[in-house]
Amino acid sequence: MGQSEEAWRTVLAHEPRNLFALLHLARIHAAHGRIAELDTLLAPFTPEERRADRRLAEVEIHRALAAADTVAIREIIAQIGDWDGPAVWRLGAWLTAFSRDPDLTASVIGQLAAGDLPPELQADLHWFRAVLAFTSGRLEGANAALDEAVQIEALADAPARRAGFDAVIRWHAASLPLPYPDSTLARMRSEIEATELSGSGDPEPFLNTFGLGRALRLEPLRHYTLGLLSLRLGDTPGAEAAARALGELATDADGFAQDLHRGLRAHLLRHEGRLDEALQVVKEIRPRASQGDLAVIPFLTMGNERRLRAEVLAELGRESDASEWFASLGAGFVADAPLRPRAEEAAAR
Repeated sequence: MGQSEEAWRTVLAHEPRNLFALLHLARIHAAHGRIAELDTLLAPFTPEERRADRRLAEVEIHRALAAADTVAIREIIAQIGDWDGPAVWRLGAWLTAFSRDPDLTASVIGQLAAGDLPPELQADLHWFRAVLAFTSGRLEGANAALDEAVQIEALADAPARRAGFDAVIRWHAASLPLPYPDSTLARMRSEIEATELSGSGDPEPFLNTFGLGRALRLEPLRHYTLGLLSLRLGDTPGAEAAARALGELATDADGFAQDLHRGLRAHLLRHEGRLDEALQVVKEIRPRASQGDLAVIPFLTMGNERRLRAEVLAELGRESDASEWFASLGAGFVADAPLRPRAEEAAAR
């Protein structure tokens, strides 16, 4: 994020009212809690300009969240009530991706979700709430938000309804390195094993109504998640079986499935203490997420593997390299938000 920040600063130095650069810098400042810098970005604009431009309104709500200014938050939420659904969704996505205070941000996302939105967009906002609850360690609240997201998604009409939505967001939650008790890990594994997948194995669209997203094959995600859960449970044979099944699905035509297979193999190698081999395998992974996909697709950022790479480097004594990879788990992608606390702990050492 450091190079990106410097680039946007350069743009703004030449064009002080460039709203595109200003908004990108505002998100970065918000992620670091830099209230004074956010004030500086807003200073050239009148209150009328701030109300008239949605980009400036986003800067203002980032600032209000960073300062925990609940009065300002209420005022801005009231203003946002007139926005169209996709604009509200995008705001929710960026707030989640660059959240400094997951609990306060979850409250704001809940207020956005209460608006008059299409079910598929409303469902995503509840998934964002779940991600933020996982980030702050509120597992029960996160699971309740997941349930709400799934229930609302089911109300969407085709083709907006995503057949794999339930599986993808629940499996993503199961794959996160959160403090689940063994009983929960075992239950999640059993439920995933019992999930019936419809269709012929063709990719399921994981898109929203304005076209962001990609098609995912659910079977590779199933085996990847089962492998991680088996490792958490100390069931190495189960993890190896999942890796073999995933390997059979990882064809040349599906680079994402190949990366999932590499990721699971790397986790297995690390579990076996073969750190150098694990590092070599994880280096072959090429994350396929872009900023456009930041909120609509879990798994795609390969955040678990970037975390693994950082931890393996640290275990090998390569602290400087490890710090760079921990930093990659910072703000910017919704699905990676629950991985940030570990990255921040590492950065503080």
